[in-house]
Amino acid sequence: LTGKSLEEILDDLDDLLYQDPTTQTWETADVYLSGNVRTKLARAEQAGAAYQRNADALRLVREVDHPNFQTMVDCCSGSTEDRPLPDLFRQAGPHMRHVHVNDPNGRGPGFGGLKFGPVLSALRDLRYGHYVSLEVFDFKPDPQTIASRSLGYLKGLLEGDLS
Repeated sequence: LTGKSLEEILDDLDDLLYQDPTTQTWETADVYLSGNVRTKLARAEQAGAAYQRNADALRLVREVDHPNFQTMVDCCSGSTEDRPLPDLFRQAGPHMRHVHVNDPNGRGPGFGGLKFGPVLSALRDLRYGHYVSLEVFDFKPDPQTIASRSLGYLKGLLEGDLS
């Protein structure tokens, strides 16, 4: 499609993509450099020299410690961590400024197995008042249906029992 090798494409994308050493999947920088940075840093360091760039970027996020340098938590990526999503939200706490609500199956909330009641409950408990966005990768049956059903599902949870 581009006429370039994978190595050339990765060089062009530079710091926009990171390969997760645990899953071997490629993630955008905003996803990889958020969530449980400490765990991701430990995994990148254990993975060796091939993941030095990952470790350096994660160390930067941890060390900047500036009020204008905040974090984003992604439900899909966070669901692969060793602990529940609400714990990731609590860890990010006051530094969390953006949340992606998405299911590990690449679809929106309510279209897969991830339970969003505990997610919304944790955000409510934290008095989170910043951005929440729907992020999907599988647009079946169509974007409008996914957006309206996901929004309806989340509103239904907020109006009812979050458990």
